[in-house]
Amino acid sequence: MDNKRHDEIVSQIEGLIKNGQLKAGERLPAERFLAEKFQVSRNTVREAIKALAESGIVASRRGSGTFVAEGALRHIVEGASRQRTRLNEIFELRKIFEPQIAALAAKRITREQLAELGQVLEEQAKAKESGVNEVELDERFHHLIAQATGNRALLDLYETLSGILGESRISELQSKERYLNSIDNHKKILKALSCQSEKEAAQCMRRHMDQVEQNLDNLT
Repeated sequence: MDNKRHDEIVSQIEGLIKNGQLKAGERLPAERFLAEKFQVSRNTVREAIKALAESGIVASRRGSGTFVAEGALRHIVEGASRQRTRLNEIFELRKIFEPQIAALAAKRITREQLAELGQVLEEQAKAKESGVNEVELDERFHHLIAQATGNRALLDLYETLSGILGESRISELQSKERYLNSIDNHKKILKALSCQSEKEAAQCMRRHMDQVEQNLDNLT
């Protein structure tokens, strides 16, 4: 199952509760209806509801269905606060880690690796029209830079941390404007790598991390 899609459904159902379309005590629509509404499989909806139940946001009543729990809004607010703290910590980690990776990559990157990064950028520019997963392309871009360091131990560490780093690519931080800003930052990083400028590569990566973190601060 696509965990990112599952998380999106959780966020959308929470949104229905936050804006009052679903109130405490109200029964959630049937899984089939939600699957059609969100254009996902019923299994994805089922897993999303399971996650909401574990968070205390909904409650299942045997033979009756799933209902918005009393105190659901409080649980959503508390969960959002925990998520924001977690994301701040991850961005702190990324700002320590990724500029140094970019600097080392600038020193060692090959023509073939530069070409591959350029290809990813082209795919990112066309992602909206082609239906390619934008988050996966972003992950691939950063992973390729880690590979370009030529340091196997560092790459192993990066891949070990990839799950944690990936948490900072939440759907709430994605929008057309933010995505275009990300592509622009990636272009600047690639240019610095092409010039083999360690200092500029690190600075461009740091500015990229600052920009993405600012997206979090701008969330309402």
